Amino acid sequence: MRHMKKIVSTSVIIAVVLLSGVFISSLSTKNISGVVRDCESGLPVADAEVTARARGWGVRNGSIVWDKDFVVSALTDDGGAFSLKVSHAPDIWEARKENYLTALQNGIPSNPLELRILHGTDPLEYTYNCKKSSGCLQCETRDNVQTCRNICE
Repeated sequence: MRHMKKIVSTSVIIAVVLLSGVFISSLSTKNISGVVRDCESGLPVADAEVTARARGWGVRNGSIVWDKDFVVSALTDDGGAFSLKVSHAPDIWEARKENYLTALQNGIPSNPLELRILHGTDPLEYTYNCKKSSGCLQCETRDNVQTCRNICE
């Protein structure tokens, strides 16, 4: 019985420490600012939606999880500028606007961040560094197994 109480107390302490860490990390935020520019002209793009995505430790439905999604968005101003307050370092950035292809950028960017978007209307096409995703996949087949990689990232 004494051994069982020790296990329960240790489990409670571990849970409190983990929850405290998750809570404290959610309090620390960072401002990331940047600008969205047209790929072809280099001019700023107003009213574009910028979204930052991160995944990490968090709480979902009252339980601690390692794969909580953290998503924040903002619209660019007349000069194409935006500012986002993030609690977790984003690893995927998106810029969207009507009559443009969705631009994706992976990784933790420099601050200020520059996202570039390309004119287009195909809802299934997106871009990496102003290159269409359809031209970014390089595939090869070896031993009847096809593997593809993104050469634009």
